[in-house]
Amino acid sequence: MAVSREKLFIPGVWGPFWSAMVPEYWLTEGGQSATGALLDHIIENHVASPRLANHAASQKVFVFELLNNSF
Repeated sequence: MAVSREKLFIPGVWGPFWSAMVPEYWLTEGGQSATGALLDHIIENHVASPRLANHAASQKVFVFELLNNSF
């Protein structure tokens, strides 16, 4: 996130949003705040989610560790 007194339009960056975080300043952000929730949703709702969760539990690791090491 970045704040500015000037209204900035930056390709690939969300905003600008007026007074969204700091009063009287413009806010721009990269959108990462929603990315983690989107990944959680995809992983939790995928047809392979229960199998993946069981495999992770049997290995005593997090699901993300299995996914990161799969490729």
